[in-house]
Amino acid sequence: MYYLGLTCAVTVLELIPLDTYMFVIVSKWSCQLREFDILDKYDNLATKCSSEVEVIRSVCRLYSEFFKITNVEKQLEIVDKLIGIKTELKSSSEKTFFGYFALFLIYNLLGHASKLPMMDIEKYGDMMSHFSDEQYCALVIASCRIKEFKLPYDKPPFIYDYEKLPDSQMFSIVQARQACRLKTLTGSAVVVYGIPVLNQNLEKCDSIQEEESVIILND
Repeated sequence: MYYLGLTCAVTVLELIPLDTYMFVIVSKWSCQLREFDILDKYDNLATKCSSEVEVIRSVCRLYSEFFKITNVEKQLEIVDKLIGIKTELKSSSEKTFFGYFALFLIYNLLGHASKLPMMDIEKYGDMMSHFSDEQYCALVIASCRIKEFKLPYDKPPFIYDYEKLPDSQMFSIVQARQACRLKTLTGSAVVVYGIPVLNQNLEKCDSIQEEESVIILND
């Protein structure tokens, strides 16, 4: 599905080379899918787009370089550069659509970089923290364009559409596991991520052996 989306975005960019937003989308997904040949092919379009995309272009270049090399020390140098860009973006009084796209990619790479050997977690942060920040940036991007995405940030985002709950055995098992976790924390298992838990799934709670530890992330 993601590759199909990238294909569609590239097609639009071929038809409308000066579409700034499509350039950003192609750059983002080329990085996330590690299709760096596509990123390199359309990188020159940034010179024809607005100056606002320059920060995304810089981040994407560093992102690409990080995954093309195997030298850990050089990879850590790239991480330091990205942290510098992140600090500038976060300290800026001007919050832009393109800035949040750049932050999204930075947090995504920092999350993967935390898996490197010799990585100092105390200095660079842990993987879950970075991916949590990545999710926050994605929600900000979505909410600034589509009002329905403006969810309270103190609550977890919806995993499934309330009217279109998956009707599969696997979903029932997953939902029951979530119910067990919530019941363990609150003594009640009525709602999981904003979704009413089916009664038959609650009955499965006692028969499921929860082996995973519960992790609560603080801001």
